[in-house]
Amino acid sequence: MRRTEIARRRAGLSQDEVAAKLSDYAGRHISSDTYRKWEKVAILPHDLLIAFCEITRCDLFELLSGVPFSLGGRGQIDTRKKSA
Repeated sequence: MRRTEIARRRAGLSQDEVAAKLSDYAGRHISSDTYRKWEKVAILPHDLLIAFCEITRCDLFELLSGVPFSLGGRGQIDTRKKSA
């Protein structure tokens, strides 16, 4: 929830602007009060995550995990088969 607010502020957008842009994306009305709730007490709905990231230009991985995405180093998943 806190990362949602941070992403919005970094993008230089108001809560009203994000609510309006998400409404356009979703094809349904999303009130400013509903969006405020997602920043303070609830999690952004999964069907709006990609749109939110596009609107705010934030990284989805960082939004969800709090860790900046990196292809190398720590956090990389080892896909090699383990020998028995």
